Amino acid sequence: MSAATTLTPAAGGQFTAGAPGIPFGRLLRVELRKLFDTRAARVLVILMVIGVLAVNIISVIVGRGEPQSLDAFIQGSFIPLGFLLPIIAIMSVTGEWSQRSALTTFMWEPRRARVLAAKFVAALIVALLGFVAVAASSALSLGIAGLTGSELDWNINEAIVAGSLIMLVTYVAQGIAFGAAVHNTAGALILFAMLPTAVSLLTALVPFLRDIREWIDINVASSPISVGEFGGSNVTHFLVSALLWIGLPAAIGVWRTLNREVK
Repeated sequence: MSAATTLTPAAGGQFTAGAPGIPFGRLLRVELRKLFDTRAARVLVILMVIGVLAVNIISVIVGRGEPQSLDAFIQGSFIPLGFLLPIIAIMSVTGEWSQRSALTTFMWEPRRARVLAAKFVAALIVALLGFVAVAASSALSLGIAGLTGSELDWNINEAIVAGSLIMLVTYVAQGIAFGAAVHNTAGALILFAMLPTAVSLLTALVPFLRDIREWIDINVASSPISVGEFGGSNVTHFLVSALLWIGLPAAIGVWRTLNREVK
């Protein structure tokens, strides 16, 4: 079946070529549901909630009687999300192939690029909702910290919060891109976790790569962004490295998804 052909179910269960396809909004709702439709994904969500609560509780206990800031709570709470949410994003793409649901998915919507776009947008929406949940949890925890005698700082450093949000979105987008490129959950997770670290080691050890570390090493390029330092060439370095680490695997993933035979 050609990926460009649109088949829409008509009355009586027959499929009509060239009829209007599934609206993108409906695809998006389906992909939002499928993000958490597996037992593994639900377990990861539970772990994220536990992780955020643990970070906040530890911060309240350790910082008892000391000055506490909303920025610090938000940054700490982002750690569980930044670690686990990309895994859910990876599984949302690779699950189509490992669980063999791609046959059903692409039968109902043969325009595979639209399915990938829906997965990407769904993952970004979840990342933004996670940000809102983290901010609310951090504010509540800071209020509780005030009951322990801590001096509270409710001021928000917009640059730091923006940097944390940008990094969360970057990790999720990178997860979607690696999942689309590999089509295998274990392989995508290994590459997502190990490849940037390997490149960081190479750029640190190989002399001729040290001069371009900020351009090709996403760990180095993203470090200033994660703490809200957007000045100088930091943004340029980050955008170039993001193009390499997100754009390249995403392009490979789109090509593979459009051309791979569904069995």
